[in-house]
Amino acid sequence: MKNLYERNFHVDYLEKEPGIWKVVSHLVDEQHDITLELEVSVPQMIILDARIAFTRYPLPQCVFVENKSRQLVGCNITTDYRSKILPLFMGPEGCPNLMVMLGSSAPGIPYFYYPHQLKTGQMSGEEWGEKIRTDFASDCLAHTLYNTQP
Repeated sequence: MKNLYERNFHVDYLEKEPGIWKVVSHLVDEQHDITLELEVSVPQMIILDARIAFTRYPLPQCVFVENKSRQLVGCNITTDYRSKILPLFMGPEGCPNLMVMLGSSAPGIPYFYYPHQLKTGQMSGEEWGEKIRTDFASDCLAHTLYNTQP
């Protein structure tokens, strides 16, 4: 089988300073080089700053969506993130590449932040389990099953 094209998505979760994490999502393929950066307050999960940069793109109009990043500021990733990004980045005034990047980056912060707290001794296993039982109970199949076990 011949590989015709390749797309590379990469996401980094960085601690900028205590209480602020940075998410950097990067898409590179033959036509695109797009970077999405979000600064997020933790543990509140509020977007403090957002930036989109198109370095390579197929149409000159692609860059017009970069300014929409400012509308993400103030968004709570755990409560209103999906309802915020869909109307902004889906459809005729959005960008499907950014939707993929937004969908694969910011929602992951809690699943790296809290295990990091556990790993560094700032949270106990019991506290993480309680988070799964309460705050993240219906986020995925694994959490649903976790919560049905005695």
